Amino acid sequence: PFFGTWTQYTNMKLRLSNGETVYDFSSEQYKDFQIILPKGTYHGRIFKEDGTEVTAKHIEVVPIGEKPLCSNYVKPSDFSFPTLSPTSTPTVSPTVTASPSVTPDPSVRIRSVVDKMYLWVRSDGGFKANVDEFPLYNTRIILKKETCPGIGYHFQLQLTNPCYLAQWEEAGGRRLYAENGKEYSAGVGTKKGDIQNNQVWFLDETDCGEECVGDCGPGTCTLIRNARNGRSMYWNSPNDVLGASPESPSDDSLLKAKFKWQLIDADTGIAMDITGYD
Repeated sequence: PFFGTWTQYTNMKLRLSNGETVYDFSSEQYKDFQIILPKGTYHGRIFKEDGTEVTAKHIEVVPIGEKPLCSNYVKPSDFSFPTLSPTSTPTVSPTVTASPSVTPDPSVRIRSVVDKMYLWVRSDGGFKANVDEFPLYNTRIILKKETCPGIGYHFQLQLTNPCYLAQWEEAGGRRLYAENGKEYSAGVGTKKGDIQNNQVWFLDETDCGEECVGDCGPGTCTLIRNARNGRSMYWNSPNDVLGASPESPSDDSLLKAKFKWQLIDADTGIAMDITGYD
């Protein structure tokens, strides 16, 4: 991989995923990654030793040896990586009168602060937290503006935070929900069909805390609260459990890192400042 300069990087980590299994490889400064993998299609990401993801200007995949040593092998075309787009000089356009613009619903990936796990949905509805955002269509979510319910937690507390549906672009437009009267992993998932109150959410900005690594600036961390019942989404690292709190949890309990999330811009990969959306 080439980043323009090597002086700012020391030990690097390469993470490859085929959508089911994740493989990690390490490399020292100035070194290439030498890997052996079974046949498949892989998407790769590169991280600095502090866990911060970096994007290379160019990555080259080269086979080792003159010919494959087995029949079950990968080819350079089986790998894909995010790379920086080349910059170009913008063309000056004639001045025109701008029409009123409508801010589009943001396209995001929802990632936990702890372990950087992504909310991930299959087309058949399989729902989990996944260490990798690929395949991209399993994690790409549209935050669709929605009228806040005229009943329940958000209404009773007279909150002004706008409300959203977390709707996957693929997977038949499945939407995140948290059922009333349930707690922890019970009653949390995605579904299609008519919009229900327990599918409506709001963002509640929170301090990222020391557990956040990498892009953790002001306004980039949030609680994801259900507008109908107040349940708050969480990723519980010790038990590898994805769920939501009981209804109307205490403010103190929501200070725990497991309740904190980031909205990652689906096009740039950068943590978004959610203060523009709450």
